Amino acid sequence: MQGDKQRGLPYRVSIAALHTNSTLLQSATTPTSWKLNDMQDAAEQSVTGTGTNRHYGFALVGDVPALTLWYLRAAGAELTQTTNGVFAPNYTDPSVVMATRAFLELLHTTSPHTFLPGYTEQQQANEAPAAIEAGQVAIWLDTQNTSAFASSNNDQIAPLPAAMPPLSVVATLAITRNSSHPALCWSWLTFLSNQVLPYDGTFPVRQSFAATLASEQGVSKEASQIYQAAISQSAYSTDTFPNEIDLFWFYRAVDRALQGGNLERELADAQAFTEQYLACVEGGTGGPACAMQVDPEYAGWQRAAP
Repeated sequence: MQGDKQRGLPYRVSIAALHTNSTLLQSATTPTSWKLNDMQDAAEQSVTGTGTNRHYGFALVGDVPALTLWYLRAAGAELTQTTNGVFAPNYTDPSVVMATRAFLELLHTTSPHTFLPGYTEQQQANEAPAAIEAGQVAIWLDTQNTSAFASSNNDQIAPLPAAMPPLSVVATLAITRNSSHPALCWSWLTFLSNQVLPYDGTFPVRQSFAATLASEQGVSKEASQIYQAAISQSAYSTDTFPNEIDLFWFYRAVDRALQGGNLERELADAQAFTEQYLACVEGGTGGPACAMQVDPEYAGWQRAAP
């Protein structure tokens, strides 16, 4: 406990990485030296064929909304702004519109994605994993790193072609404030934090486990190196957004534009919904109630189960 807030120790983290199928990849440069525009150029050049013989240049796997944010930030877009201490969405800013349009163009022309998965309470199945498994994708970004196992020689892994994204903490260890045996709980958590678990697409926080990952868990040397580089950063990054923000309406705007909607209109609608939502929360109403109040069609993570 810290004050009146529950705190937890980071236990497992997810680290996004870039994967390539060297058989399909068409690029004069190596992925480890890429910048964002190099990745985009390689994705465009790697698209071949049509129909069932289509080879895609690019795809997203795992936490697609987080990868969407990574792309926009790498392209110089800031989704939020703070003016005189007041936090607000920035979805209609020209830099955001331009970066989002470039992202959509990349998905439209080089990927199997026909919608944006992962942002709704009822998840739609991502179209990319099946295409990757079938050997139809040249480049993909993956937050789960399910390909981090040393598999075929065709699958290569490298850091993302921009500043390393924040480590996403996917599991924490904590002691409830009502525990009558905090010392025993701490002993148990200490024991757990020293156990090397089978690799499941996430990585341990303890740097001392890095060698074990490579030698005993079947994780590739490249994946282990990316993990060590990220885990050695000075601090764990969490969301740069205030706790009260809900990005559902932004993701829905991207999704609708990907399916043929007008991007500027969708972003303007997302801006308006988010502003109304933040005003509602600021007034003291809970997030789930505010989300449904401002938008009866809300289907994000705060939607109560039926």
